[in-house]
Amino acid sequence: MTKPILIMTRPAQASRRFADSLAATTLAKLTVLISPLMQIKPVPAAINLEGVEGVVFSSGHGVENAPIGQGRTAYCVGSRTAEFAKAKGWDIALVARDADDLVSLLLASPRKAPLLHLCGMHQRGNIAQRLTDGGLFTTTMVVYDQELLPLTHVARRTLESEHRCFVPLFSPRTAEQFRTELRKPQNVICIALSAEIASRLDHSLFEQMVIAAEPTAASMRLALENQVEWNRLA
Repeated sequence: MTKPILIMTRPAQASRRFADSLAATTLAKLTVLISPLMQIKPVPAAINLEGVEGVVFSSGHGVENAPIGQGRTAYCVGSRTAEFAKAKGWDIALVARDADDLVSLLLASPRKAPLLHLCGMHQRGNIAQRLTDGGLFTTTMVVYDQELLPLTHVARRTLESEHRCFVPLFSPRTAEQFRTELRKPQNVICIALSAEIASRLDHSLFEQMVIAAEPTAASMRLALENQVEWNRLA
């Protein structure tokens, strides 16, 4: 029997990292195909941290394109981002589940301002504006861009074949690109990180649309692992 295909659409390194994080028993049941729909490119920026009381990192890409922390304060979205920032010398003062959680937690207790959000060209959550509106002055600096890519020919042919495909989607922009690139999917189960991401897709094109219980990598892994097991038993 042919194994189901796991099609990863995150940037290549992040796709490999997520696939490698799956339980070995799950990974053994899948063929992994990486077809990034986005690539990360640094944006040259003169980052001046003088007078900045803390830096907001909403993704690991922000950390990757930030200077060494040297013990400066960082507020992070996601445990992976926090681990990356800590390894780069930042003092992690807060780890939030998502952008909404970050804003709520930062505004819930007194913090020193100003803050600086090192972010991508295309961002969501409007973090800096919401923090500023809440009384915690925050500015943004773009340090990377997220360039869209087409599906590879192999990924497109696979999606249009009768092979069972699992496609995890981690951002609204990637979901929109996937919708644009999709032609005639045949046997696809999509797993979305959030309801917002799922809303960017035409659900009628898929065998099933699954939404992770929480917008975290751990929840996505669990949702995918459950779907793979249920597919095996079906």
